[in-house]
Amino acid sequence: MRSFCGLGVVVNPILVRAIAWVKVKTDKIDAAALAKLHASGFLPEVWMPDEATETRRRVVAE
Repeated sequence: MRSFCGLGVVVNPILVRAIAWVKVKTDKIDAAALAKLHASGFLPEVWMPDEATETRRRVVAE
């Protein structure tokens, strides 16, 4: 699968309420709103563990 995105950001959906405020809801409008929020630094990013950390978590959980 090809990736067309240079940077992926995982955000907390509960904290991103700006999208819910718009009256017209389409993917294109939501994407533009998220891009503007990310460009301005207002997206609350969530830390995602790397593969090594995920593997360690699975070993410890077992």
